[in-house]
Amino acid sequence: MTEFADMTTEEFLRRLGYGANDNVTLSDAVSAEDYFRDENMKRGAEIDWRAKGKVGPVKNQANCGSCWAFATTASTETCIAINKNTQPPNLSEQQLQDCMFAKVCSPGGGGGAAGIDWVKQNGVAFGNDYPYTRSNGNCHSTSKKARVGGRVHGNTEDQLLNMVNKGAVLIGINASPLQSYRGGVVNDASLSRGRNHAVTVVGVTSKCDGKAQECWIVKNSWGTGWGEKGYFRVLKGKNVIGLGDDSDMPTGCSM
Repeated sequence: MTEFADMTTEEFLRRLGYGANDNVTLSDAVSAEDYFRDENMKRGAEIDWRAKGKVGPVKNQANCGSCWAFATTASTETCIAINKNTQPPNLSEQQLQDCMFAKVCSPGGGGGAAGIDWVKQNGVAFGNDYPYTRSNGNCHSTSKKARVGGRVHGNTEDQLLNMVNKGAVLIGINASPLQSYRGGVVNDASLSRGRNHAVTVVGVTSKCDGKAQECWIVKNSWGTGWGEKGYFRVLKGKNVIGLGDDSDMPTGCSM
């Protein structure tokens, strides 16, 4: 059983919060095709930014429709940790929730690319200065901020692989099968690719329970009690649950 087992499908979907139609960007992104045009990426090599100490702890969005905010902060935290060769900071999802889209906890909702672009324009507060309350709040600013210099956008799994070689990547997926997920590799390519949830890809592994040669390591925002200590794995190469169709990575991050 999972914490979502007593919910109807409709109740579960209402708490996800990713709106593909809300993924309106405030500035132009660089396409992954252009960004990696002159680079030769390693293929077949395992990547796990957690093992390098560049991924922050799994957080819990609780009843708020703010998955896009958590994926925005997760990808930016890793971007800063890599760029500055430091531990990932704790960034504020509450500020993004308070200041963007519906500006409420529930139903909430929004798009992660727009979240990265908002951080590029405004900066984002640190979690200690602007903590997550799992409820509505009032939009305000703080003196200390983290910043993003740009954003790379991809729409294929090959482009996603190039992006993950550089850091954590915000993606949109169909989270419907995750309602009953307890562990293992999500590998059903017949599932819908319609996107309703934002998560963060942090690596690629060959440890796929014999179901594939490679699978993606994905960080969720439902706490460490869900899935594989807050993570899940997805078959690589089949666009399972829409993975790879909509990917965004912050660049030039700083504190």
